[in-house]
Amino acid sequence: YSVKLWPTAGSEPTDWMLETQLTEDLYPSGGILISAHHADITVGNIAVTSLANPVLPFRFALDIVDDAYPGNGKPGWSTAGDIDGDGDIDVVAGGGGPLSWYEAPNWTRHTIVGTSIGGNGGFLLDLDADGDLDVVSTVYNGALAWWENPGPALVTNTWTGFSIDGLVSAFTHDLAHADFDGDGVEEIVALYVGGGVWLYDPPADPRDPSWPAVSILGFIVDPYVGLAVGDLDADGDPDIVASSSWFECPSTPLTPNWTERVIFDAPVQNLAVHDVDLDGFLDVVGSEGFVFPAGRVRWARSLGDPRVDGWSVQTIANDLDGPESLWVGDLDADGDVDFVTAEMGTSTGWNDDDGTLLVYDALGSGTWVRRVVAENIGVTARLFPVDIDGDGDIDFTADGNSESHIYVWENLGPGLPPSGALAILDLEEGSGTTTVDSSGNGNDGTLINGASWLVDGTRGNVVDLDGVDDAIAIDAAALGFGALSQFTIAAWVKSDVVGDGKTHDIASWWRWNGYPCSDCSINLTHHKNGQYFFEILGTNVSGGTVSTNWTHVAATYDGATMRLYVNGVEVGSTPRSGPLPGSSADLLFGGQGDGSNDFNGRIDQIEVHATALGAAEIAVLATP
Repeated sequence: YSVKLWPTAGSEPTDWMLETQLTEDLYPSGGILISAHHADITVGNIAVTSLANPVLPFRFALDIVDDAYPGNGKPGWSTAGDIDGDGDIDVVAGGGGPLSWYEAPNWTRHTIVGTSIGGNGGFLLDLDADGDLDVVSTVYNGALAWWENPGPALVTNTWTGFSIDGLVSAFTHDLAHADFDGDGVEEIVALYVGGGVWLYDPPADPRDPSWPAVSILGFIVDPYVGLAVGDLDADGDPDIVASSSWFECPSTPLTPNWTERVIFDAPVQNLAVHDVDLDGFLDVVGSEGFVFPAGRVRWARSLGDPRVDGWSVQTIANDLDGPESLWVGDLDADGDVDFVTAEMGTSTGWNDDDGTLLVYDALGSGTWVRRVVAENIGVTARLFPVDIDGDGDIDFTADGNSESHIYVWENLGPGLPPSGALAILDLEEGSGTTTVDSSGNGNDGTLINGASWLVDGTRGNVVDLDGVDDAIAIDAAALGFGALSQFTIAAWVKSDVVGDGKTHDIASWWRWNGYPCSDCSINLTHHKNGQYFFEILGTNVSGGTVSTNWTHVAATYDGATMRLYVNGVEVGSTPRSGPLPGSSADLLFGGQGDGSNDFNGRIDQIEVHATALGAAEIAVLATP
């Protein structure tokens, strides 16, 4: 919704005092009260209009690929591609520990190099032209190297490593690749701290360690790092951007005749090349990853031919704590260009665990709005863009340097989060007995009576319930469940047993103490009649067919109607009114408070809301 205020009745509608947007629904009654006050101006009118294309927040889901990256160091980079040729996207990571690849969808770790390889850069490229992806990275403080994909038996076969150069012995901070000489084979660019910028040309047999090479920029030190490539002067070959300058590619790239031209008046540590304003000229975006607490993200807009016309530099953000990641592109598929960055956290740098993942959402006309995606994520030095789930949008792999973690951030697309969230248990931990409430309300779940973690081939980390006494418990009193006049409960479930003549409770706030029960309130079950069943004491509705497939089940109550949804479709409803009965039980997922009707199967993505979500919101939750 667009909200506009103007001074007094009769004034022109163009005389806005304020224009902003709301990202919450305005209900026909109740809803949001909009008012305005100014010490010197009387507000005469408030206009609220629905926008045809409202600006909606970005939503990402976190998937932990590895929460204990092995070795003495932390990961320095991550990337992704189909390593094993099975059609899905795997993750590769390296740096301070072993070089490893993680097999999708369960992120099974396989070792490429068992010792620390060092370096901040790595990428995938079919160097030997045999149809599979090889890995290019570095040997710690030494030569560049590549590891040959052993092919179909790569899980058991050994990856063979080959040196690319022996010319530079320095820390590799950045790597890039492009076809600079137009021969159809991509060259490799490396930026070394203490060693400058070098270009390497693969020989006919890339296993030959004598790669032709040329130094483009001499000795370089922090903070003059950061590397990107792109055809800035539109002459048909890619140029190189390194820290604060760009280097024009000569007609013969493997010569030192690269012309340097300055872009920024201060060093940046992360770079991206993109046509930000969609005017047909490539621009350069840089972030100051080593600056605390006033690190900037800066956009250098090309004024035409950068050899002649130069750049106009605009600051997008100037208050970041070490923005040590950068990606530029259309994240929400709305036709304009957004920025994504991640802060280190504070000046303690690599040991922090309070980094923030941010999106700068383009609003048009050279303006962006900052949106916080996640906080306290640890240091992320590299965001790698990839459509990890094949849904057509950009996701990211990321390294958590302060925590030895490797992540996937799945892009859920822009939209409103389901309203009134009380608890959202993503069940991604994979270990321990606590599962964190990602709604931010602190209503964590506890795995009880031996409920165990399991890696499911479809949904990744899930919780396995044995049908005897396992459950996940949320403190209903802390949740404030007894005070609710409406609610939503939802979860993904996979029943291991169907047709056994028993009822298996998916969720309950219910402790049976005999008929009539005085300690019973809500029950959502896989019923013995083969259907899903939703009861608020004394009133029930059922529908759908229980199966052994993953199924999304949701129950809502809005104070007038109970509704049951299966896989995003309403399968039944019944009228009911009045407040909820109370119970002394915890809100349990997997059984009842008296120890009966235990669920036998798997459960994932539990959500509890203080509102009755609508059909469209339920459909979003039910999207695999």
